[in-house]
Amino acid sequence: MNFAQSRPPSPCPPDPLLRDVTMLVPTRNRQGYLQNIFETYDGSGLKLIVADTSPAPLPGVERYPNVRYHHFTECRFIDKLRFLVEAAPTSFIVLRAENRHIRAEGVARCLAYLQEHPDCSLAHGAHVWVRQKRGRIEAWPCYNADGLAGLMQERPEDRLLAAFDPMVSLYYAVERRQNLLDVLACADGIENLNAFEVLLTAIKAINGKCARAPVLFCAVQERPSALKGAHQLYDSFEKVASAPEYAEVYARVETGIATHLATHSGLDAARAEAVTRESLARFLRQCRAKPQETKTQRLARKAGKLARSSLCLFGLPDFRAERALDSYLDGLEGDARAEFKALLATIKRGYREGW
Repeated sequence: MNFAQSRPPSPCPPDPLLRDVTMLVPTRNRQGYLQNIFETYDGSGLKLIVADTSPAPLPGVERYPNVRYHHFTECRFIDKLRFLVEAAPTSFIVLRAENRHIRAEGVARCLAYLQEHPDCSLAHGAHVWVRQKRGRIEAWPCYNADGLAGLMQERPEDRLLAAFDPMVSLYYAVERRQNLLDVLACADGIENLNAFEVLLTAIKAINGKCARAPVLFCAVQERPSALKGAHQLYDSFEKVASAPEYAEVYARVETGIATHLATHSGLDAARAEAVTRESLARFLRQCRAKPQETKTQRLARKAGKLARSSLCLFGLPDFRAERALDSYLDGLEGDARAEFKALLATIKRGYREGW
């Protein structure tokens, strides 16, 4: 029987807009996630390019005509990302981690915004985090992603300062391919992933405004990273900024940001370096700041934590958390509760099947 005839109908109706964007998927040892990604976007019109460094390639990929799958025996993350960006045939891309369930409709909405606003370097929407704890599913809004609404300043230097006070993640968004080409152009020698994310955030903020569309963009299925334990990959940026062994890496980050800022803002080199140092200093102050609690506040926090743990233990719903999430979703366009429910069904399946 022809495979196309035997497959279930595509969960995504084709959207002509999605022909203009490519989803980039760096992956390793996540075959369950990867299979779900192929099923999710099959027939959607969205192109996918996959760089997989698992020990063995995923079988059956040829069944999906919108997927370009590449298997590597071994590859650094930065080289994997470079391959994906350079292989993308479109001027707009969206990066997807395997466990970040991005809605095709959210991609289309953000892409439409970018096409209408040439001064924007990227756009995304609301994120919701999901985890399984003691057999119970918990979900909460990712409020720090909403900080992107604050990166609409006109001047690159103002966006750079705002991007790190506090830092907002600019990894997962619909964006111009040039963003990542610019990041990779000054990322040589930066292996630490937290240092790389700081560089990436800065370059994207410098390149243009960072918009947030009021739509449900994705849900994140919290899982241990496939790269956890890899030497020096996950050391904090605070350590990168202070440890002698990272002095060269930190200098590369600082120089890369300052040089890019001077090029794109018209600032002279000395002023660009000063703004860069201040932006990184703001981020480091945020990292080192410890919340000051009164004795009453600390007792209240611990009591709340104990109450939530008890609810988990007895399998009872956390109505406070549910109300907070519902309120967050109700503030978005469309039927975000129903959209999240669909994403949650996929995530629950992932937990059941171990991916």
